[in-house]
Amino acid sequence: RGCPKLCGIAGCVIGGAADAHTTVAVAATRTMLALLAHRGPDGEGFEVFLHPPTDPATESASLMPNRASRTEAASVCVLGHRRLSIIDLSDSARQPMASPDGCYHITYNGEIYNYVELRDELQRHHLFRTASDTEVLLAAYVHWGPRMLARLDGMFAFVILDRARGQLFAARDPIGIKPLYYLHESARFLFASEPVALMAGRGEPVALEKAHAAEFLLFGVSDHDEGALFEGVRQLPGGHSLCLDVVTGQHAIEPYWSPLPINPHPDTDLPRRFFETASLAISRQLRSDVPLGSSLSGGIDSSCIVALAGCTLGQRANNYTTLTFSFPGFPDDESEFARSVAQRAGMRWHAVVPDMNRLADDLENMILRMAEPFTTLSMFAQYKVMERARELGLKVMLDGQGGDEVYLGYSRVAEGVMMHHLSHGRPGAFLREWLGMRRNHSVPLWRSLAGRWYFNDPRVVTARARHRLTRYVDRDFLEHARPAVAQERFGPKPAEQKQLDELRKYCLPRLLRFADRNSMAFGVEQRVPHLSNLILDLALSAPVTQRVVGGWTKHYVRQALRGRVPDEVLWSRVKRGFDIPQSEWVGRLAPRIENWVGDLPANVPFKRSAILQDLRDPNRNGAPWYWCVLSTIAMVQRLGVKV
Repeated sequence: RGCPKLCGIAGCVIGGAADAHTTVAVAATRTMLALLAHRGPDGEGFEVFLHPPTDPATESASLMPNRASRTEAASVCVLGHRRLSIIDLSDSARQPMASPDGCYHITYNGEIYNYVELRDELQRHHLFRTASDTEVLLAAYVHWGPRMLARLDGMFAFVILDRARGQLFAARDPIGIKPLYYLHESARFLFASEPVALMAGRGEPVALEKAHAAEFLLFGVSDHDEGALFEGVRQLPGGHSLCLDVVTGQHAIEPYWSPLPINPHPDTDLPRRFFETASLAISRQLRSDVPLGSSLSGGIDSSCIVALAGCTLGQRANNYTTLTFSFPGFPDDESEFARSVAQRAGMRWHAVVPDMNRLADDLENMILRMAEPFTTLSMFAQYKVMERARELGLKVMLDGQGGDEVYLGYSRVAEGVMMHHLSHGRPGAFLREWLGMRRNHSVPLWRSLAGRWYFNDPRVVTARARHRLTRYVDRDFLEHARPAVAQERFGPKPAEQKQLDELRKYCLPRLLRFADRNSMAFGVEQRVPHLSNLILDLALSAPVTQRVVGGWTKHYVRQALRGRVPDEVLWSRVKRGFDIPQSEWVGRLAPRIENWVGDLPANVPFKRSAILQDLRDPNRNGAPWYWCVLSTIAMVQRLGVKV
């Protein structure tokens, strides 16, 4: 068995005479770990290292400052860890963890799903002392170096100190499921799992980065580049590694992952291959010694996870729990669809119904855990599901996140397949797909064309967004948005490139951030099988013309699930997720929101009168851009962010 570490990591490197900096580095790391305690409630660990070490051949794995020659030390490095124990509960699996020779030390957040296979391969070279995947990951680095990244199937953010070379090596999984933020100023380098902790470690007030804030308000995008919402904070992109020289402070970032080339030829075995690949990916992610379950909506992505998990578990499926957010009386409530999926898979099913009397307090708690604005109140549904999972004793939840981006599920992107046919000289196929989209997704041709060539024009999108937002936000503040972001986000591209943009920049990264913080708020490990390397390699290399067929998005996925997911879910023409009655909820929250707006500092760029005027207007308060404004205000007010 392995030892997943869905936790919090933090650390600090300061170059120059270690005498003067050790206390500072330790204090910064302790501060960051304190703010990450919710991510790892089961324990804390940190180690201090000086470089160069006095005698690497005789020093113990843990070097505290008073054991080193301070006159020789040129830098200090502190590694910290907050632990959420899932399998191996022993002290032998604590972090930071050292290699047997004491040359390598790791702090790690995540899980390597193929740790069993890697361990079997490495046993010829490494004597394992623990049952943890942390040790497997460290042994893989010792044996293969950075090349080991190509062998990993998992979600991870880790930092390894190589004492012999005086280097810090960090990496993040291919899509960026697990977070890693850093701040690099002169001779000081800090890293952490969340940016607010990072800013506290720096010891300065949290300040808003105006360009990213304006882009969030205008376009609803965030996490679309290496920057972040806060000044000075950077994030390591998914599929990249970072190497830092602990003495000079110089660092370099390199990509290590890219999707496989697209197969230009039809693959008649694609549904079967998907079923087998997804089943293997899910079976790996069902490895656990603690109770686990699934978030289940009435849509295909989470239904796929539940159906294939049921096939894998067989008779044991009746001990598996599924949770569905439900709001009785809401027209788009998905409870009955989700219940039918769970019953077909032979699993237990629970509805998660929010207590409206607690809505305001629950939302404030969620805002504090998110620590960044979010685009829709539907994120609250996920928050409540994770809370209920913890109450039921579920420490691991499999989730359908990523399916739309991996299988080309969004109509706005899937429409590009029609243009793919047209650009490749297949007008008949273009017409067939248009008719299918019109029938199955209610997308008329005029709207497709208008959306593609007018309403998605970067200049038009920006002008419309500014027109809406200037009612609530000063125009000068919105001018900080970079034109290049709108151009890249909305400019014309082939369907396959648009899909990769959704996957790596403009959609999935922020959804994964929401999911990470919602689950970590309750000490729950969230796994996302659709983003397994196995599935990514298959789905992103699948022929474009088989991703959408007859107007059906995710066509080969639907084919693979025939007979395993109820037809009313599998072939539904309505796209489902965790939907909520946002306008009604904003109205219920009005008294609390009035406090947020009223308590804002005087110099913020928000127009209080218009915001409060529209608070109870159902024609305005349910709009996504209105909630973006409210969410930003809540963050500024509750976290004391400097604007």
